[in-house]
Formats: sequence, structure tokens, C-alpha cells
Amino acid sequence: DSIEYKNGRKLFSSYCAVCHSINIKIVGPPLNDIHTKRPEIWIKHYLDNDEEFSKIDSIAKSFRAKQTYIDHPNFDTTLSEKNVNEILYFIAKESKKIQRKK
Repeated sequence: DSIEYKNGRKLFSSYCAVCHSINIKIVGPPLNDIHTKRPEIWIKHYLDNDEEFSKIDSIAKSFRAKQTYIDHPNFDTTLSEKNVNEILYFIAKESKKIQRKK
């Protein structure tokens, strides 16, 4: 496995896995193929501050409007752009593994 994958796996475990899985709903939705469903810049804005982003983005707003929505932590001061890229890389690789098993 590459360094980017290993770092992404570690970051995902530390920051995402409490609420998300790759292929099943935990608290938050599964993140399988999120990199193909939303542009990378959208994901970064959402992770930085979903509350502020939802004021200008209708999809983010619809997520927050769901009754089961739990405030998403803001990672603007926690995760660097490199960290987010590593997490997305890990998610992409894991998503491919799931598709190969189907």
C-alpha cells in the first residue's frame, strides 16, 4: 500500500469512522464513491464548515435539513488539504475493492 493510502486510512479511522463507513450507514451515510458523487472542492468546503457552506449550497442545506442530521464537525483547522486528499484517496481505493467483490 502507498503512503497516501496508509495516511488516508489512519486519518479516516481517526476522523471519519466514528460516524461513517465505506459501504454501510452508521450515523452518517456510507462514503462509498463519494469522490464520484461530489466534486473534491465541494467535499472540502463541506468538511471545513458544513453549517456555513449550507447557507450557499442547496445540497449541503438539504443534508442539514434531514431529521436524522447530526452536526458534522468542522475540520477547517484540523485537516489540511493534503489530509483531505489522502482520505479521499483511501475512500476511492476502498470503493474500488467493494466494486470488485460484486
